Amino acid sequence: MKKYETVMHWVRSGIEAGRISPGEKLPSEPELMRQFSVSRNAVRQAISELSNEGFVQSRHGIGTFCVRRVSGKTRMVGLVC
Repeated sequence: MKKYETVMHWVRSGIEAGRISPGEKLPSEPELMRQFSVSRNAVRQAISELSNEGFVQSRHGIGTFCVRRVSGKTRMVGLVC
């Protein structure tokens, strides 16, 4: 498992299990770096992936927050010809 995937798994499982609720602020980048002994790039990549999946939203200068994930809906679009 890649280092950023470890951070992603922790955040995603926390959200899915209800340990991290919608609107709750996630730990800061330095806190996640210390907790998982990973680089800032690994934390940023994990947050970016989670943001693309709709789990979190980053607010510049404020932090990263859990957002409500709509179950059963994805951003994937299909085209049938």
